This record gives sequence, structure tokens and C-alpha cells, in this order.
Amino acid sequence: MTPETPVPAANPVLKQKRRRKVDPESDSKLALLLTMYARAKEESNAASELADEYQSQIKKAILEAAGDDVPDSFDIAADPMGGYPAFTFSYTEPSWVLDSKRMKAEAPETYVEYAKQTRGFWTFKQKTNYKGKK
Repeated sequence: MTPETPVPAANPVLKQKRRRKVDPESDSKLALLLTMYARAKEESNAASELADEYQSQIKKAILEAAGDDVPDSFDIAADPMGGYPAFTFSYTEPSWVLDSKRMKAEAPETYVEYAKQTRGFWTFKQKTNYKGKK
């Protein structure tokens, strides 16, 4: 980088976020959608935890059955009666990742030189400390 090249600030000033409170009427479409979403999300989280447990047990069973002859991946055939689809169970080699938080703190000029700005996007999250109506 030449001295004439402008360098973005290592710690740019963030714009002040604006917030607007939304308090849906109890009989509104939005209230119904929020209620249905909360129920579906709760069921989804429970199903995800159960799926993770089954997946852990499946991996353990496959590795135990393989004994000392463990390949890089296993191709699991689908149930011919349609009980489950085909799966692949593969080992991923360890990899290196960049500690960007540390780089930003210890070498901000290098961080800014290689950093790329992402696009903005909307997120939708459930508040865990909400003290609204019950």
C-alpha cells in the first residue's frame, strides 16, 4: 500500500441504529403469525435436538461397526422400502482459520487491508428477556 492510498479506519464509527417498537393488536394477523412462528420454532428446536442425538448415535454405530478399517467416508444406502434416504458420513480434515478478532486488535492495518464488507440483511430473533404482556 502506498502512502497516498486512503486507508479505512480500523475501528470505523458505526451509525446509530434506529428502533421502532411494534406492539401487535391481540386479534391481528401479525399476532397470529408471531404465535404460530413461536410454536413452530419451539417444535423445530425440539426436533433438531432429537435429530442431533440420533445423528450422534448413528455415527457411533457406524464407527463401531467399521472397527479398525475406517475409510474417509461411508455411503449409506437408502432403505428400499422408503424408511430413510441415502446418507453420506465423511471425515473432514482439520483446517486453519484466521483469528480475525485478534488480527483486528493486534494488526488493524493488515486487517483493514484484507477485510471485506458484507451486505446488510434483516434478522428475526426471539427475545429471551422479554417482559411484555403475558
